[in-house]
Amino acid sequence: MERESYVCRACQAARETNGTTAAQKVAAFENELREIKNDALRSFVARCLEAAPDYFFEMPASTTGRHHPNYALGQGGLVRHVKAAVRVAVDLMALKCGAAVFSDDEKDEIVAALILHDCVKKENPSDKYASARHPIFAARLILKTQEETGFDYWRACRIADMVERHMGQWTTDWRGGGVILKEPATAAERFVHTCDFIASRKYIEISAG
Repeated sequence: MERESYVCRACQAARETNGTTAAQKVAAFENELREIKNDALRSFVARCLEAAPDYFFEMPASTTGRHHPNYALGQGGLVRHVKAAVRVAVDLMALKCGAAVFSDDEKDEIVAALILHDCVKKENPSDKYASARHPIFAARLILKTQEETGFDYWRACRIADMVERHMGQWTTDWRGGGVILKEPATAAERFVHTCDFIASRKYIEISAG
């Protein structure tokens, strides 16, 4: 994605919330972070989680209740959805056919992208509903954290691209604003979208503890 020199309102709002401590935010994804083998990348994802808004750790995966299964609704549902998407990815990449597709570095980046793909869902924390542009907001948080930490720029960009394109074919603004997102272009980007899609199917109930 194109690098922005400014922090969008959604990312700025994320840094202004302080009800959930940084340690609690990272602990919420302790098991998922363990799936990232590279120490530097694991630490970077933890920093991104620390910068995520408090509501990410509290809100349901679907603010309308129409687009996710029961386990992902209610308090903390978005966290459970993210955990499920990571679990789907890890299991598929552990298959013999999955292991042959992605390198170890790519597997780490895929897990990182799935942990962060919904980390900024609203333009403003007080908004009732998620924004159709939430993939862009989450990607910008990743790039802003890269600027602040000095983490590998190109690696951060690859993860940000996976996050920005995780909606797959659903690229339009659901409020009628035309095309606002890009479709996945690489195998890793398509895989991230697929895992998110599977985890959001209403006919699949996953224990995401």
